[in-house]
Amino acid sequence: MKLLRRLRDKLVHEYRSMPPKRFCIDVALGWTIGLWPMIGIRTLLGLLIFLVFSRNKTLLVATNQISFLPFLLLYFAHLRLGEYLLGAPRLEFGFIEMWHFVEAHPINSVIALLPSVGHAIVGWAVLTPFYFASAYLVSRWWKQTV
Repeated sequence: MKLLRRLRDKLVHEYRSMPPKRFCIDVALGWTIGLWPMIGIRTLLGLLIFLVFSRNKTLLVATNQISFLPFLLLYFAHLRLGEYLLGAPRLEFGFIEMWHFVEAHPINSVIALLPSVGHAIVGWAVLTPFYFASAYLVSRWWKQTV
């Protein structure tokens, strides 16, 4: 609870002290990175990008956590779009089947599903401008109304 309270206090401070444009860009960048289709490296990738470009890491962590459920929901949309764009054969099982496969065979699943992750990355890359723009506009609207 103490950690959550510290994070909340830091977010409130950042929200009040940051220029609106920088805040909106950081939220949009964090949201876009949070939808990156490789679970396990999203936060590391985000931290690397935020460190290199001197962005607000607190907003990255917050948007990364908020984007986890949409990440799960959009993974197969990214995958199908990537398969379509690359002309790749369709992966023949859904989310539940993939989850059971990963649970049953963690090491083999990485090798077997690696091409599908590549397809999902292609789908994500195509949709990235939409994700960034929509998150920027929503955070800008929110910043103006609150």
